[in-house]
Amino acid sequence: RLYHLQIETGESLADRGDRQRMSKLTLQAARGNLYDASGMPLAVSDGRWSLYADPSYMDDRLRATVELSRLLGVSRDSLRKQFESSTNGRRIAKGLDDGLADEIRALKLVGIGLRREFLRIYPEGGLAPHVLGFILDDGHGGAGIEQVLDAQLRGVDGHETLIMDAFGKPVLMDRESVPARPGAQVQLTIDTVIQRQLQLALAEAVAKHRPKTASGIVLRPGTGEILAMAS
Repeated sequence: RLYHLQIETGESLADRGDRQRMSKLTLQAARGNLYDASGMPLAVSDGRWSLYADPSYMDDRLRATVELSRLLGVSRDSLRKQFESSTNGRRIAKGLDDGLADEIRALKLVGIGLRREFLRIYPEGGLAPHVLGFILDDGHGGAGIEQVLDAQLRGVDGHETLIMDAFGKPVLMDRESVPARPGAQVQLTIDTVIQRQLQLALAEAVAKHRPKTASGIVLRPGTGEILAMAS
C-alpha cells in the first residue's frame, strides 16, 4: 500500500494536493478611458468591488449570514441558500464601493473574498453612442470605438495565487501576485459641443421630414478630422 501511494501514484497525488492548496484569482485590468478633443471624458472605468463566497471553506456560515445581510441589505434566506451550495466562487454581490468593502473586510470572514472589478460609465449619457459603442458582458467591446480599439483599451489582467492552509485560510506569507496593467487612454477628435448640436439637429430633421434613415458628419476641412458623427 505504501509503495502504491508513494511510488505508483505519488506524483499525481502531489499534483492533486497542490491544486487543492492553491487558489488563483484574476485581477481585472481597468479599461482605458475615452476622451473628446478637449479632454472631456466620454467613457471611463469605475472601480467597484464584487463579493464572492467559497462555501466549502467557510467556518461560520451563521455569522456570515447575519453580518452580510445587515451590510448588504440582502435577506438572510437568500444568503443562506448561497452558503449551503457546494460550488465555490459564487458571486454574492457586485458594485460595492470602497467604504462598504472595507466594512466587509474588517469582519475577517473565512471563505468570503472581495475582488476589484470595473464598470463602464458613459458620463455624457447618450452622446455619440454609435461612435463610442458599448461593452459586452464578457468585457469586450461590442461596437464603435470600444470594439475597434478593444485590444488597446482592455489592458492585461493580472493574477494572485494564494496558498491555503488545511482550514482554507490564505497563508499570508506565501503568495504570488502579478499586477494588472490598465488599458490605453484614447483621445478622439470628436468635439462634444458640436456632437450634441449635430444630434439635436438630426433629431429635429427626422421629426419634421420622417425619412427612412438619416445621418450627419462634421469634418474639419483642413485636416479631415471628424468633429461629430450621428445617425
